[in-house]
Amino acid sequence: MIGGYSEPAGTRSGFGALLVGVDEADAGLHFAGRVGSGFDDATLRRLAPRLRSAERRTSPFRDGPSAARRAVCTG
Repeated sequence: MIGGYSEPAGTRSGFGALLVGVDEADAGLHFAGRVGSGFDDATLRRLAPRLRSAERRTSPFRDGPSAARRAVCTG
C-alpha cells in the first residue's frame, strides 16, 4: 500500500520515492520501505499530481518515517 512519497532530488521531477507499507489488520499500516527505481520521466509526471491530490496531514504509518511530510493513503 502506498503511504506517502518523498520529494524529488537533483534532476528528478515528480516525486523521489514511494513510501510503501503493509496493512497488518488491527495493528495498522507498517512501513515496509521506499520504492524509487524503475519510474521513467513520463510516469513520474503522470503520478505526481495524483499523489499530491491524495495528501493528508498525518502519516498513515504506525512506525517508520514520521517525517512522511507527503503522506497519502491508497488503501
